[in-house]
Amino acid sequence: MHLTSEPFHKLDAFLARRFESLFPDGLAWDAQGVERLLQANFAGCLNPLLKLLGEGLPSLRGAFLAQVSLQGAIIPGTDLNGANLEEANLEDANLSRSDLQGANLHEARLIWTNLRLCNLQGANLSVSAWVNGLLDGADLTGANLENASLLRAVASGAVFAQANLRQVDLSWSNLVQADFQSADLRNANLRGANLRGANLSGADLSGANLADTILTESRLEGAVLPEGWAEGCLAH
Repeated sequence: MHLTSEPFHKLDAFLARRFESLFPDGLAWDAQGVERLLQANFAGCLNPLLKLLGEGLPSLRGAFLAQVSLQGAIIPGTDLNGANLEEANLEDANLSRSDLQGANLHEARLIWTNLRLCNLQGANLSVSAWVNGLLDGADLTGANLENASLLRAVASGAVFAQANLRQVDLSWSNLVQADFQSADLRNANLRGANLRGANLSGADLSGANLADTILTESRLEGAVLPEGWAEGCLAH
C-alpha cells in the first residue's frame, strides 16, 4: 500500500498539508515508510490513521525510533524486535503482546504503558521511567533494567530470570508469582512490593530494601539476602 495525503485530509487539513510538504511522493506502508512517518512526529494521529486504513502496523523489526513519541498509541502485537526506542515516549501506549526482544528502551518513558505478555528478552530498559506500568506475564529474561524506576508496576507472573535489576525501584509493585530466578537485585528498592509466591531462587538481593515487602510462599533457595534478613524474610 502507498500512503498519500488522502487519509490525512479526512483527519485534518493541516496534517494533510504537512504530510504533502514532507513526503510529496507519499510513503510506502512498510517498515521504512512507517519509520519515517513516526520520526516526523505523526504519531499523535496514529490511532485514527490505522482505523481509517483498516490495517495494523507493518513489522518494525530493527527500526530506528529513538526519541519518537508513541504516546497513547494502540498498537498491540507489533514486531519491534531489536528496534531502537531510546528515550521514546510510550506513555499510555498499548503494546501488549508485542515482540520487543533485544530492543533498546534506554531512558524510555513508560508511564501507564501496557506491555502485558510482551517478549522483552534481552531488552535494554536501563534508566527507563515507569509509573503504574503493566507487565503481567511479560518475559524479561536477561533484560537490563539497571537504575530503572518501576514504581507501582503490575507485573504478576512476569519473568525477570537472569535480568539485571541493580538499583531498580520496584517499590509498591505487584510481583505476585513473578520469576526472579538468578536475577541481580543488588541495592534494589522492593519496599512494599508484593512478592507472594515469587521465585527468588539464586537471586542476589544484597543491599536491597525489603521493608514491608510481602514474601509469603516465595522461593528463596540459594538467594543472597540483605544483611540481617536471613530469618526476617522467611518469617514474612
